[in-house]
Amino acid sequence: MLDAAILLFALRAVRRAGALRWWSGVGLALGTLGLWAAVAVAGWHEHAAERFTLVGAFILMFLGPASIGTGGAAGRAFATTCAIAGFVLAHRRHARIPPMLDASVPWGDAAIAFLPPIILTLGQQIIFLLTRLMD
Repeated sequence: MLDAAILLFALRAVRRAGALRWWSGVGLALGTLGLWAAVAVAGWHEHAAERFTLVGAFILMFLGPASIGTGGAAGRAFATTCAIAGFVLAHRRHARIPPMLDASVPWGDAAIAFLPPIILTLGQQIIFLLTRLMD
């Protein structure tokens, strides 16, 4: 389920930022995690997959409830924005440290930890828009 992958990758970003004691990164990763979980719970409680019959069942099974619910457009956008902001801030800190120093490696890892949530949430938003066109 794509929603579960997004949540697991967001937890990974929380762990990476926490290991660096980078509290704004922890907050951004928790923002991604919390907002996406709220969107998924809203989609689950909405029972929107029932409108699409068998296609809705496959979408729900493979992609998760966040891709099919009608609400939560702002939550989807804010979750992706939090992940993008975390990536940009970690990458800027990584770029300020000379690449030959070992201190730059954890910041590069922290920036990379934010990439899967960015890619998956953007993909999920595209799928959400496509399901809106199916209505």
